[in-house]
Amino acid sequence: MNPVMAWHEEHAYFGRLLLVLQEEVDRLYAGSTPNYELVLDIISYLRDYSDQVHHPREDEAFKRLARHSPELRPILVRLHQEHRVIAQSGDRLRELVEEAASDAVVSRADIEAAASTYIVYYRTTSTWRKRKCFRSRRVRSPRRIGRRPGPSRPRR
Repeated sequence: MNPVMAWHEEHAYFGRLLLVLQEEVDRLYAGSTPNYELVLDIISYLRDYSDQVHHPREDEAFKRLARHSPELRPILVRLHQEHRVIAQSGDRLRELVEEAASDAVVSRADIEAAASTYIVYYRTTSTWRKRKCFRSRRVRSPRRIGRRPGPSRPRR
């Protein structure tokens, strides 16, 4: 499978997880108790897989893309920075939810703020990446960067 298509599929899955996470945060905001186990499962998946596997692969692709398309460097640097923000905010959210799940006294507002930061950055980064980087007609799959272009294909 084309790496860019694989990333699109992963981002779609991440988006679905973020929707479920948002629903749980909305429960918290409404004064109910969220399913902390589910929240921790989502955060763990997004942090462990995404931040340890998915984002490093993207960061490597961004480096290659920057060499191939120097005009994209500012965008790619920003995306790399946002990966760090997502990682740090995810760590903070996990800490707060783990404390709340263990019946420690944790401010709902702190959890909501941490969750909102995490969700907003995650969604914004994914959407912005698609719009500015990988949907650009000038940018080819990172796997094809450095290869000679083949015959042009008609656009759909």
